[in-house]
Amino acid sequence: MIWHKLVPSDKLAADSVVEGEFKGEDLLLWRLQDGSCAAISAYCPHMKYYIPNGLAAGKPLSELVLDDEIVCPFHGWRFNSVGVCPAIPAGQPVPKKIARGEPVIRSWNVREQDGWIEIY
Repeated sequence: MIWHKLVPSDKLAADSVVEGEFKGEDLLLWRLQDGSCAAISAYCPHMKYYIPNGLAAGKPLSELVLDDEIVCPFHGWRFNSVGVCPAIPAGQPVPKKIARGEPVIRSWNVREQDGWIEIY
């Protein structure tokens, strides 16, 4: 396993989100309440929207985070650090993979080492 430097640690403050790219895939990187970091695909599996585009103009990416989860602003789906969608707003159909608690969005292993946030 080879770890790849993604961003300097000081670029990801508590309660912040940064956009990144790894091997050609857009991702969202955020810091969890325990100080660790997480990374998931930047595209919601629901309708393939680029999640940050759902924020109102001028709103910070940090508004995508609620209780350690990324919330897609288009339809309210929530994603945790391992790609599971633990919440969908009422009235929306729940896909079988979500009902079974399986990951539905790509996630990566992330660590912090020597002042860098690394991914593989």
